[in-house]
Amino acid sequence: MHIIPVNKDNAKMFQGLLFEPLSRGDGKRLRIGFVDEDQPLGTAVLDETEETVRLESVFIAPEKRRQGYGRAFIYDLLEACGKKGSIFLTVEFPYSREDLRQFFLACGFLLTGDSVIYSFQPVRTVKNKKAAGLLINDKKGRAKNFYVLSSDEKDAFKKYITGMGYSEDIINKASFNKELSSCVFDKKGEIQAFLLVTSYGDDMVVELAASTGESRTALLLTFRHLLECFIRMNDEGKLNENMRVIFQAARENVVDTALKLFEGYLESDDFLVSGVRETPALDLS
Repeated sequence: MHIIPVNKDNAKMFQGLLFEPLSRGDGKRLRIGFVDEDQPLGTAVLDETEETVRLESVFIAPEKRRQGYGRAFIYDLLEACGKKGSIFLTVEFPYSREDLRQFFLACGFLLTGDSVIYSFQPVRTVKNKKAAGLLINDKKGRAKNFYVLSSDEKDAFKKYITGMGYSEDIINKASFNKELSSCVFDKKGEIQAFLLVTSYGDDMVVELAASTGESRTALLLTFRHLLECFIRMNDEGKLNENMRVIFQAARENVVDTALKLFEGYLESDDFLVSGVRETPALDLS
């Protein structure tokens, strides 16, 4: 079995084995296929950063499953990542998928923790205008839409996200939502947090990156900003009733804040388990 990149020249070979994962994609996205004697076995999507490769999705042809190809692919991928200089291969999967838990454990992954996937429908929350007034007199910071940032603020933003381990290319992705994404500035004009919102059809995936941790001020400011945007969209008749907002949270203060702002309309979908494994060290002898 060997791994090859999937491109426009060979995409037809993998027809029926390709799909787009729901992910923020922090780094360089690469779609790969794995074949055996020129027979396609499956595909995967990787997200590459400087030291880490994240396995976003993997799909094995149904007729090839439970024959050892999945584990062989992981081992080949680990070796390929090690040769390229990547140190870690990471994965995420739903807690309810016991088969994936056992599979990644068998492949030598260390399960590092879990968070909960929450979601809500903005059309059910926009009546909570009182919540949008929270922190109205708070002088600790302010949230500002990404699309109205000045050139200097955008430069500061790029430095901020790269310092947080993100790629500045995220703002150029088609899925990046400039209207809902926002930055939190303190009184000195320094960025304290960034609310990243990416769009996938009717779903909005929300992630909070805060240099000071998930502080109450950053949470309230970013969530309040999000709610104000939904209220404005609803007043303008632009709020899609099928829209769903999805976010992950491992800390209780995130959930408590969201529950207060969105009037308890949160729905808990599943736990998301994270796993990591070191790639084989490159033999330079």
